[in-house]
This record gives sequence, C-alpha cells and structure tokens, in this order.
Amino acid sequence: MVLYISIGYNKDAMLSIIVDQFVLAACGILTIVKITLIQLHRDDLLKNLRNAAKNWTCIARQDHRQVMLRYTNLGRRVFFFQIGSSYVVIVPLIAGSLLSFATSPSLQNVTKSEEQMQLPHEMTCPSNVPVVCYGIYVLQTVQLISTATGNVGSDVFLFGVCMHLCGQLEVLSLELLRFHAGKKNHYWNRMKMIALIERHCLLLNLAKDIVDALDTILVAQLVLHASLICLIGTIL
Repeated sequence: MVLYISIGYNKDAMLSIIVDQFVLAACGILTIVKITLIQLHRDDLLKNLRNAAKNWTCIARQDHRQVMLRYTNLGRRVFFFQIGSSYVVIVPLIAGSLLSFATSPSLQNVTKSEEQMQLPHEMTCPSNVPVVCYGIYVLQTVQLISTATGNVGSDVFLFGVCMHLCGQLEVLSLELLRFHAGKKNHYWNRMKMIALIERHCLLLNLAKDIVDALDTILVAQLVLHASLICLIGTIL
C-alpha cells in the first residue's frame, strides 16, 4: 500500500526515491519475518530466558557476578547504540514532514502547495482533504517506528541472549580452573566434575537453540537482501 501511494501518486519521483521506497518495504517485510521466526522459536528462547533468570537469582560468587555484568553491559551498550542509530535515521523524516505540515500555507489547494507537503516516506499528500493527509502521516510514522523497533530490536534481543550465554561459558571456565581447589577427596571431585559436565551440556543445548533461530533469520535476511539487490539492479 505504501509503495502504491508513494509511487502511484508521485509519477515524477526521482529514481532514488523509488529505490528508497523499495528499501523501506523490504525492511518492513524483514521485520515481519524476524518477529514471526522469533515467535516460531519462542519455546527455545524461553528456555534461555528462564535459564538467565535462574543464573541471576542463584549467583553466589562475586567474580562470577562481575563476568556476567561485563557481558550484560556490553549487550546493553549495543542495544542503546543500535536503537539510537535507527531512531536517528527516522526522526528527521518524521520531524521534517511535521515541519512541512506546520509551514504549509493551506491544505485546501493541493495543486499549489503539493510540493511543500512532504510525508515521512518522501511522498506528497495524494489528497486535498486535511484529515486524509494527517491520517497518512500518522500511519507512516507508526510504520517507520514499528519497522525500526522490530527490525533492530529483534537483532539486539538475540544478541543479548547470546551475550548471556557467553558470560555463562566464561563462568564455567572459571569453575574448571578452580576444579582442584577445595576438598581433596575422590567423591567430591567426582560429583564436582559431574556437575560441571551437566552444566556444559546444558549450555551447549541452549546455544544450539539460539543457533537454530539465528540460522533461520540469517537465511531469510540474506534471501531478502539478495532479492532487493536484484530488483534494484533491474530498476536501474
């Protein structure tokens, strides 16, 4: 619908604007695909989230907490950087269109002020009814925010889960280094080794669940980007 409104009512649009519309449409499709795939793998992801909650609840050693906090802070910094960067891109589009509406002399005569009334998707308002123009503006604003949040948010969500697993693997390595510390009897060593092996197997299974979700998302993203490149090449 956005492509039809953007291009159909703006037949004199430059080629760069048309390409931008296809890129925005591809980002919207990719967002839907990512959210759908995350929903399909929700059981595997819930295992990781429950394990993360249990790890933070049962943590005892201060050095383990420092390791987990280091990876958590890394995931948090990536989250703020990615989300902030995506909003930096879309905010000028939204604010510029709002400024265009505010400075436009009138919406009653579109033929005279049509070029001044730009919408977020770099298109002009296709109607001379103010309510329709404002409605399209709100719709496109919601679409841009949802696309940016869903697309980038799904990536940083999976990245955060992976960072927690990395922290747990480093904690496990610290436990292995301390294996010979403590009690020196055979029974204690055997039970400790069994616990470490079980923990290692659990982390491997959780990592496999994440990899299954990531593989599907990366394949879908690669196919969509390749299709978009081919389509843009055909247009050019």
